[in-house]
Amino acid sequence: MFRCTAVALLPPTGRAVRAEGSLAEPRPVRCVLGERHRDEHACPQWDDDRLGGGVWVRWAAGAMYRVVLLRCTHYDEVHGPCRLFDDHPSGHSGEVVDPAGNAEGSGA
Repeated sequence: MFRCTAVALLPPTGRAVRAEGSLAEPRPVRCVLGERHRDEHACPQWDDDRLGGGVWVRWAAGAMYRVVLLRCTHYDEVHGPCRLFDDHPSGHSGEVVDPAGNAEGSGA
């Protein structure tokens, strides 16, 4: 299945500052789930092994938030461990193909 094509602008956090000292700009994030999923879009931000998962950005029309989600425990002999969160909609990460050829991860 192909990867979802949803893109959103992630606002910088209050602590995000560029090297020059000016405030950071919003950055684009792209959904990593399979196309036509029926839930909010999702993009990983960073792993946190202490929590057994990572911080993800989730969004839908008019709402965007960061949330800690546990890792999916699915393992495939060909693709290895699923890199999505537990109970994700659509296929596992090894089944999702990016038609643009971009690497998986935080989008843009």
